[in-house]
Formats: sequence, structure tokens, C-alpha cells
Amino acid sequence: MTDPINSQYDSHPLQPPPDDDSKNSDDQAEANPDKGKDFSGEVPALDTAWDKLPSFNDKPPLEEQSGGGGEKPTFSPDTNFTFKAGEVREAEQSMLNSTRTAVDGYEELRTKFLAEKDHVFGQGLRHEYDTESAIPVSMGNGMGSDRQHHNEPADFNGDEFGATMVPMMEKALAQVGSVLAATGEYIAMINIAGQMYSQADRESRFPPPPGG
Repeated sequence: MTDPINSQYDSHPLQPPPDDDSKNSDDQAEANPDKGKDFSGEVPALDTAWDKLPSFNDKPPLEEQSGGGGEKPTFSPDTNFTFKAGEVREAEQSMLNSTRTAVDGYEELRTKFLAEKDHVFGQGLRHEYDTESAIPVSMGNGMGSDRQHHNEPADFNGDEFGATMVPMMEKALAQVGSVLAATGEYIAMINIAGQMYSQADRESRFPPPPGG
């Protein structure tokens, strides 16, 4: 085997496994502290809340919250800006469509994995086979062979592999679910921003004349 390349940019390079595979259980537990743990409770079930985006003409939900009272802050004039509601709505709809597709795929994988995680990695796998004796044996109707059925644990240790893979898969699903949930919150913030702009636009009118 060739010698590893020492990089000046990687202060913690991945080390090759030792030649001696006889690790004890303490070393394995330290290398994989999540082995055998159940993280299924952290895997969120997701759904797309909106089939249709709320209108920008609706009052923003934040407007209904009670404030802390006191004087409202003043802001100095800023440069002019343009809010193109049509382009914002088109981008928001595109994100909603893509997120809905991703949520559907995530839910399909989550449901399938949680239903099959106890055996998908070969847990409890056994090897069943029949053998016949090479030496003829005496039977009631003459000579025959001795046939035996065997049911033994498979050579592949699926229980050990599953105890490592299932927690990793559950944590990966939890991370994907969290990203999709955060994406939904971002889309909702865009929609609220559009509603707030529309509300500000409706309230931007000249006051009544003095004395009138």
C-alpha cells in the first residue's frame, strides 16, 4: 500500500484502519456512539400546508399580533426601490412546487424506511438449506439417503450492520426533514413580506386636509 499524502490544508486527515481487526467492544462503542440507538422520534412527518399561495392582498398575520406599546420607531428616508409583486409571486410559486415534490419524495422514503428498518439491512437473516447423506442408509422400503434440513444464522451479520446503519439513516432523514421544514418557513416569510408590502401600499395615502 502506498504512503498517505500529507496535506498542509488538512489538520485532521482521515486515518487508515489498523491492520489488526480484533477491536474490542469498547473501541467500537467509542468509534460509533450512536450504535443501537433509536432516533425515529426525531424524524418529522411532513406535509405541504398550502395547495394555493395566500394572496398578497390578505392582511399579513403579523399585523394581528399585539405590540409592546410605546412610541413607534422612526426611520430615516432610504433610496427608492421597486417591488415587482408578479415576479416575487412567480418565484414563490416555483419554490412551493419544488418543495412539494421534495416533501412527497421524502415522505415516501420515510414511510418505507420506518416500515422496513428492522430487516432492511439483513437483521435476523438466516441460511436455510437441505443436505443428503452421501452414505446410503436403511429405510423401510429399501435403501435411501438421509435428508436433513438446516436453519442457521447467515454468515453476514445483519444485526451488527443494522445496529450501525439504522441510527445513521434516521439521523439523515431527520436532517433532510429539518431542511424541508425550514424551506417551508422561508416560503411563508416571502409570502408575508408580499402581504406587508401590499398593506403598506394600501396605507400610503394622503391624510385628509386640515380642518376637513
